Amino acid sequence: MIINQKTIKTITETKYLSTENASRYRAIMRIFYEKSQIAEFLLYKEEIYNIMKENFTDYTLELCDYDLEQLKLWGNIEYSQDTKSALTIEEFKNKKYRYAITDYGIEIERFVKRLENLHVESGSLEPKLFDKICEILSILPIITSKDEEDISSWWDDLNNSFNKLSTNYQDFLRQNNEAKIEELLKSDSFIIYKNKVKSFLSEFIKSFQNSAYKIENILKEVTSEDKKYIVDVLHNHRKRTVINDSEFDFPYYDEINSGKLESIISWFIGSNEKPAEGRNLTYASNNIINKLLKYADSIFDFKTSSAIRKDEYKYIAKLFSQVKDIDEAHQLSASIIGVSEIESFSHIEKSTDGVNVSPYELIPNILDLKVRNRNQKQETKRIAIKDKTHQKQIQYAKYLEELEAEKQILKKLISNKKIIVNNLTNLKTIERRFILKLITNYNYLKDLRYIKDNEYNITYNIEFSEDKFDLICEDGILEMFCCTINIGD
Repeated sequence: MIINQKTIKTITETKYLSTENASRYRAIMRIFYEKSQIAEFLLYKEEIYNIMKENFTDYTLELCDYDLEQLKLWGNIEYSQDTKSALTIEEFKNKKYRYAITDYGIEIERFVKRLENLHVESGSLEPKLFDKICEILSILPIITSKDEEDISSWWDDLNNSFNKLSTNYQDFLRQNNEAKIEELLKSDSFIIYKNKVKSFLSEFIKSFQNSAYKIENILKEVTSEDKKYIVDVLHNHRKRTVINDSEFDFPYYDEINSGKLESIISWFIGSNEKPAEGRNLTYASNNIINKLLKYADSIFDFKTSSAIRKDEYKYIAKLFSQVKDIDEAHQLSASIIGVSEIESFSHIEKSTDGVNVSPYELIPNILDLKVRNRNQKQETKRIAIKDKTHQKQIQYAKYLEELEAEKQILKKLISNKKIIVNNLTNLKTIERRFILKLITNYNYLKDLRYIKDNEYNITYNIEFSEDKFDLICEDGILEMFCCTINIGD
């Protein structure tokens, strides 16, 4: 990364945000910004003064002149003389100006306004955003047939949607961390909050899972030539639209576009260095749901147990209020609370578990107490290590037997190096578990092509379809997506 002069240059346009009299400067800049949003770009000093006077009681025309001049020096506003309204030479000499906010000023105010509403705008996940990204990415297989303008517009839509997804995802996790949830425990609105978040996240995860396979399948087909083609087209389009080529950093522009494209791909399908962020999103969302349910259960248990204990304490207090003297109170305390000081012995074997046997009828236990003297060493006994080779051999043989049975199932199900899952029917429980085991391993270990399963000594990948079917098994019916397991060489 090269740091140029633009990066280290002082930005004087932001001085009005924190300098002395910042309240007046910020109010004037907000007036210009709000007016520019409704296409009123040129304002007279009198218009600014009238609005400011409504909010600042001691505001004068001299202060207005000073503030406008200061904002002009910092580069936030600019002015031009209004010669059309001058009817006399005297009016022309007095120079009546019209003021307008600069491009820098608009961008700074837009940023400041977003900061003001950050707690309102952030932390909102949109379930339909994945469907939108999937729809945008569907053009990738035919991207080379699109013209320059279409690709540029497509790239802007993809970046805006992905940036919104990534930003909102981080904001949502930050706003719903464990500390915030524990803080909500103190309020009565926690149960309502819990129900809303659980329902929303469940819908969000469902939407993500429905679109994830489509997006992954599209991005897996993107080659390095496709990536280079997209970056080159964006480069040429930018070069055609930029007025001053000498000041624009095209190598940096290409580097940014290439990095964004790689980030989008790795977010959904991951890379060798790190797993897909989309999977972390599902894990984090499920984690929040589990925490909410755990905290809700703890509230319910606490309220329930507190209510029961309260009645118990009242009843015990009533019993103590009815005793005649302190001796009877001690007896009642021993029977309800227990003996205050007691010595306990461990490793005592009972001669009987009968409840009707009196302790006086039992044979006494004789215990050898160990000496507590530190200077006297206790006798240690050596225990020989038992040989468990036979038991291990039995367990290993059982494991090999189960593995061989699964391999036979694999041979039985493979046809032309494929297992078409949606064509299978009347599966035994062990066969159904085997199919789901292959799918589960693939979902966790998949890369761009095949995954290696050392246990069965095979390589395979799985092609998923959008269609669903009912897998009929001996222990029930499982609804799942149609898929084909391709066995490699």
